[in-house]
Amino acid sequence: MSDLLAEFEKALRNHDWYYDYSDDGSVWRRGLAEADNIRRIRNELNSTGKEAEAEALWKEHCPWAKGRGKP
Repeated sequence: MSDLLAEFEKALRNHDWYYDYSDDGSVWRRGLAEADNIRRIRNELNSTGKEAEAEALWKEHCPWAKGRGKP
């Protein structure tokens, strides 16, 4: 696995997927920064031909990509 894919998987694994529901502003800002970083890495992976790998990792880690629906 490439370094960027490993970084992407780590970011997905550690992301607070429900940050948007927090009443704590610092939690919300941290979650937003994490989400921005995930988008940045995914865009970079897509631009280097790693779309399929990025999509597979996304589906593995994103709660609403697994068919559970966004709460």
